[in-house]
Amino acid sequence: GHMLMAGENPGQSIAMVGDKLFGIQLNDGYTRLAAEDGMIFGSIHPSIALEAMYQLRQIDFKGHLYFDTFPQRTDPVKEAEYNIRRVKEFWRAAGGDFFG
Repeated sequence: GHMLMAGENPGQSIAMVGDKLFGIQLNDGYTRLAAEDGMIFGSIHPSIALEAMYQLRQIDFKGHLYFDTFPQRTDPVKEAEYNIRRVKEFWRAAGGDFFG
């Protein structure tokens, strides 16, 4: 979300930080500056989400994933569960089993 608003490429940023990365906030949005969209991970930019997961795999990421989404019209627990499923789907698509 914030990387997109800043015009950054999340995958490139992950690759540049490498094994120093200990946690990453996941969400998506329309990339308007100062717009806190807080959309489900990969819902707007699936190719960017896939590249981010690929780069996390490349650095053998074992840190924390957390979501910064705003479920205003949906059940927040169901949205969190869906976010987790989406991350696992992208992780697998990027090259294998989720964290192992």
